[in-house]
Amino acid sequence: MATFQLVDFDPTTPAVDHLSVTGANLGVFTNDMVVHPRGGLLFCGERGGLRLIDVDLQSPTLGAAVFVPMGNGGLDNVFAVAVSPAGDRFYAGEYSSHSVVEFSVPGLLTARSWTVGGAPEGLAVR
Repeated sequence: MATFQLVDFDPTTPAVDHLSVTGANLGVFTNDMVVHPRGGLLFCGERGGLRLIDVDLQSPTLGAAVFVPMGNGGLDNVFAVAVSPAGDRFYAGEYSSHSVVEFSVPGLLTARSWTVGGAPEGLAVR
């Protein structure tokens, strides 16, 4: 069963506020996103790379983001992202190069990468 929950990033206002109220640097072209299994981190695939955003409401760095560029051209796009159930690996599928890159979490250090048959538009990890 899937669940959906709205998160109010500024409970002091009457509206349900979007992540942007934290000052998070969201990418202009976000293609896919996934939340870390234990919560608190949002992984975004976007034009030019991937972004990791602190979305822990109790964190003093709420909204802080790290951008990791992928590819070397202006049209490189991360269209697919996934995180392992343990939360120790993050995967990003880069559309132009037809590749998937595995990163360690935390740190987003490249663990390995491989070319796939077509442009990755969806990823799942089990």
